[in-house]
Amino acid sequence: MESFERGREKLEDLLGWVNDHGSDLDRNEAQTRLDLINRIVFECLGWAPEQCRVEKRKEGTYSDYELRVPIPFLLLEAKRESIGFELPAGFTDGDCQLSTVLVLGNDVQEAITQALSYCQSRGIGLGAICNGHQLVAFLANREDGVAPLSGRAVVFPSLEIVQQRFVEFWDFFSAPGLQSGALKRQLARGSASLPPERLSQRIQGYASFVSRNAFQVDLQELGGFLIQDIPAADELADEFLRECYE
Repeated sequence: MESFERGREKLEDLLGWVNDHGSDLDRNEAQTRLDLINRIVFECLGWAPEQCRVEKRKEGTYSDYELRVPIPFLLLEAKRESIGFELPAGFTDGDCQLSTVLVLGNDVQEAITQALSYCQSRGIGLGAICNGHQLVAFLANREDGVAPLSGRAVVFPSLEIVQQRFVEFWDFFSAPGLQSGALKRQLARGSASLPPERLSQRIQGYASFVSRNAFQVDLQELGGFLIQDIPAADELADEFLRECYE
């Protein structure tokens, strides 16, 4: 709780600084990172420098922030303050379809597409963009048959909203929050759930069937006639797994 309380205090300090200095749409990306995004990541959310990789190079591209605990959980792309958006009148929800954000401006669409591409080339599941005042996060790699750009987004349209929803903001983007899976669960809300994998698939060298003697073979054939291989039926596999693990 100490880190959470300190983060909330640091956010109040940042809001005071922004109120004193105002928004500066002439800030380039580097200045936006220095003045705002670094403070959000390292002070308000409490990330330690050793938990973050900046300007990580891969295949000629550079990611701005890769937040790791210890593997990369979230790729955050920084954008200058002028790359922002205005949400539709009456929008009050904390999340929406990602397509809702994509139509708010070509610069925002380009920024999200870039972050998505970086996530997919690096194998990072969660992506986000931030301009120092606004933050949009999304699932970049999925296994539920939903295209990432057709999924949902978590949206914080201003630092004032971050302050109002700081518990949620902390749960989604701090190191302990990301480890808890709160953001991933929120973004996957409403998608079809997949049956869990068999535990045997996680065990290297898991025991398989041994050679049977003649008596055992006869019993297996007799069992096949009686129950018709019900346990191996593909159409029952999902139901079997859910009944076992739910």
